[in-house]
Formats: sequence, structure tokens, C-alpha cells
Amino acid sequence: MIYVINIDLNQRGFNYQPLYSEVNALGVWSRYMNTTWLLATSLPIEEVGRRLVTHISQATDRLLVTRLVVPYQGWLPKEAWDWVNTMYPFWGA
Repeated sequence: MIYVINIDLNQRGFNYQPLYSEVNALGVWSRYMNTTWLLATSLPIEEVGRRLVTHISQATDRLLVTRLVVPYQGWLPKEAWDWVNTMYPFWGA
């Protein structure tokens, strides 16, 4: 699957490095916006959310994990769309 991970990080002084490391460990990813990742992985959406939520400040931060499905639309650089179009046939279905 390809998931869109949106994270709103609001806790000053909070160590978010474990969050970034967890995203890296979940699968193949692309990041073209400050707090949004595109993630290609075989993990179910519940597992992705469960693993990420442990690395944010649940009092102030926000997390949204959704599945990228056809049709999709947005304003991203060509490299981002190249990544999506390369990954989608393998991970999007």
C-alpha cells in the first residue's frame, strides 16, 4: 500500500528523531512537504499508525495516516509524482 502520513508536530523541545527513524524503518518513503510523507509498505494501516503514535507528543501533536488511492491529485514537484507513479503499480493496489 501507499499511505500518506500527515504529522503536525507542536511540542517544543520534544525529541522527534525516533519518529523519523520509525518512518524510515516502515518501508520506502518520499517526503516533499515538511510534515507529510508518502510511504510504500506491506504493513496494514493500523500497524503504521500504532508504530508512529508512540513517537509523538500525544498531548499536542496530531497524526493522520490515510491510503493513497486512484485518483489522486496535488501540486508537488515532478520528482514526487515520478516516485508515486513508480511505486503505485507495486504498492497502490
